[in-house]
Amino acid sequence: MRLEGKRAIVTGSSSGIGRSIARLLAAEGTRVVINARGSGAAGKQAIDDVVEEIRAAGGQAIGVAGAVDDPVFAEMLVDECVAAFGGVDILINNAAIYSDEAIGPVEGCSIDTWHRTLSVNLNAPFYMARAALPHMKQQRWGRIINAASYAGTGKMGGSAYSTSKAALFGLGRAMAADYGPYGITVNTYNPEALTAMGDSRDPAAFQAMIDRWIDRGFRTKAEVDYLLRLNGPDGIAPWVTYLCTDAASYINGHVFAVEGRRVAMLSAPDEERVLFRDCQAQGPWKLEELEQMAPLVFPVENRFPLRTDEVLDRWDAELAVIAA
Repeated sequence: MRLEGKRAIVTGSSSGIGRSIARLLAAEGTRVVINARGSGAAGKQAIDDVVEEIRAAGGQAIGVAGAVDDPVFAEMLVDECVAAFGGVDILINNAAIYSDEAIGPVEGCSIDTWHRTLSVNLNAPFYMARAALPHMKQQRWGRIINAASYAGTGKMGGSAYSTSKAALFGLGRAMAADYGPYGITVNTYNPEALTAMGDSRDPAAFQAMIDRWIDRGFRTKAEVDYLLRLNGPDGIAPWVTYLCTDAASYINGHVFAVEGRRVAMLSAPDEERVLFRDCQAQGPWKLEELEQMAPLVFPVENRFPLRTDEVLDRWDAELAVIAA
């Protein structure tokens, strides 16, 4: 077992991807805290079911229900792990919320949805890391892995959800720089899998969403065809578990796209091409110089160019229906 004796907290682990990660961690010898909001009897039962699954397979687990976007609960959840297992080594920040409003454009995202989405998707990983890091620093070993999303690249448009996931890219890289010297690695994964949330969509609405992606240039037809053959959540768990092992200690501060068929590392936001001018010696750039040189140095194109009024009116009408 590669993680024998390690102690982990997996948020959002009563179902889907979080559940798969928790089960595989346990199978590799990790003692796991199963966490989800646990709303109502069904929510608490879902947590208990995963705990019993792990125990029945010979692993160790406890369940703790509560909302990790509450900083007081986040501290308590880490304390529960320490009390039950003697410490905390691994933190998987998997819990997140998602809604049509949160992934839609800025104009259609209410203030409440904005704050609620950032609270769960961004504040909660911060609260959890803040509570767990002192333990990891003291033992000079730790793994923090945050669940982001392809939406965080901005290539799908959006507002609250895209922002919350993009922020995790930066938070993960910054924590890696701060805490790598303590033997702690921090990485991020963008999962792509068929989950209960995706399967619950009305087929017609799901097809309309796909058509909208292609129409707007968010995805190509080939990309959509590839995505429609996605695997389930069990395809995500092996890579996340690998990042928790000593064998992966060389990986720190990176972002990965992960699904059952591929693992891809996203490029870091480093400078690639540079226009340089010694402003003190030569003075500031002249606009005519930039007009001549910028297209040569930055050979990019606008992926989302101006469309006709007819297309824009149609899109606005479609978004109005979704918002309603």
